[in-house]
Order: sequence, then C-alpha cells, then structure tokens
Amino acid sequence: MHPNLKKEVNKIGDLAKEKGVGFSFTQTISSDVVLLSCNKLVGMMIFKEEEENDNEIIGCFKIDMKKWRWAEAEGFAEDEDAFVGIINEILTTVSYQDFIKHLKLN
Repeated sequence: MHPNLKKEVNKIGDLAKEKGVGFSFTQTISSDVVLLSCNKLVGMMIFKEEEENDNEIIGCFKIDMKKWRWAEAEGFAEDEDAFVGIINEILTTVSYQDFIKHLKLN
C-alpha cells in the first residue's frame, strides 16, 4: 500500500476507534486501492499520482453494496468491459468530509 494511502487509512481507523465504531480495511490487488468498512458501511480510497504536475491525490468513493452484489451475481466482475460500463452506478465520488460522514465517523 502506498505510504500516503496507508496514512489516511490509519487516520480513519484511529477516528473509528475514538468513536467506538468497528473498522476494517482490505487492500485490493492494486496497492493503490483499498476498501474500508465501518459497521457495514463501505467505501473505497484510491491513490493516484499525476505525473504532469507531480500531484498526489487520494480519491474517496461511496459504494452502493446492493448494486455491487447484483453486478457480481450477474457476472459483471468476470467481464471487465461490462463492469467498467456500470461502475458509475456502483461508485460515487465524494469529498473526504462526505466520505467520513458516509462512514458515520463525523
């Protein structure tokens, strides 16, 4: 996991601990993507480096788990092109503050 992404995951884990909320995370195949869960609420963080201007960005996404499960059951996970076609229905880009609200850590 990229060190800056790990730092953010640890920060959210500390916040969850302060709030007495269950917290877990799972690193995906990509070291730049992590799934986070706080008491059944799920989100995703993605680390990205922009080479042109040397910026580092961590994107936050809410995940619609009902649609995620439906897509898996329908076989979209096995067909990458089809999955990319519906990803905007499953993931919603949010600000860091809204991500924290989504996980009910505010």
